[in-house]
Amino acid sequence: MANEQTYMDDVAFLRKHTRIIELAVQGDARIAVAPAWQGRVMTSTLSGETGAGYGWINRKFIEEGKPSEEMNKGG
Repeated sequence: MANEQTYMDDVAFLRKHTRIIELAVQGDARIAVAPAWQGRVMTSTLSGETGAGYGWINRKFIEEGKPSEEMNKGG
């Protein structure tokens, strides 16, 4: 099953739950990093903001907002 979410859909969702830093190069490649979650790359794209988001985001887990040893080490 293909991910129907765009990169910006992923980033908008993530920003509701944590601070996101985006890294981009000239062109359409981007990555979204969550510093509070061990600096994890949460999603990426090669096709700009409206392109496919290549991250696997467990939306249900994130929406529950429960602390997790794997996601919140040291904090």
